[in-house]
Amino acid sequence: ATLLGLAALAIWRPALGIAWLLVLWAIAGLLGSIAPPADSDWDGLAEHLAQAKIYAASGHFQPLWYDHHSHFPALPQMLFTLDMLLQGVSLAKLFHWAFGIVTLAAAFVLSERFVARGSGKWAALVTASTPLVGWLMQVGYVDLSTCAYALLMMLSFLDWREREGGRRLALCGLMAGAMMATKMQGIALFGVLVFAVAIVLLRRREGTWRLAKGLCVFG
Repeated sequence: ATLLGLAALAIWRPALGIAWLLVLWAIAGLLGSIAPPADSDWDGLAEHLAQAKIYAASGHFQPLWYDHHSHFPALPQMLFTLDMLLQGVSLAKLFHWAFGIVTLAAAFVLSERFVARGSGKWAALVTASTPLVGWLMQVGYVDLSTCAYALLMMLSFLDWREREGGRRLALCGLMAGAMMATKMQGIALFGVLVFAVAIVLLRRREGTWRLAKGLCVFG
């Protein structure tokens, strides 16, 4: 009933209604994230949280030869390991929920800056209302960290394209590296961005040396 009321408010007064919808949505995800893992948290129990628990218990990061999942990118599992040492599963899941908040914030800023003023809240709402996102906010997976770093990479790229500067391009590369360290699917998007960076540099007609230097900074 509360969600329906806020949805009606969002139609009548979008700025206020969408803001409260997002707040309530984030709180609902927060409550789910601090709950113990359930049967819907399969990959968390079998892979992400399980690996972190083993790393925390053994005191070091090591290949788990009996589990092929441990050979995938494992940046979030490193954060989960720290959480296991400090508190346990709930803190690890809370980190993934926080990546969801970063995803919403990045979607807001991207749309607000590079689409149209006033569109950021709608972009955040569309992202939040995607069923998969709402579910991921409540489980110990890694997908939202990939999404967060991908959007931050895009934000850095567009900022660099608009304002230039090696530091902005290096930040874009840093976000791309973090994205690929969370999930192998990030490699494909990194490849797309390599071509995008090359195209922008070629359009600036700054010569072969500048092109090579820019690609190295990003890489």
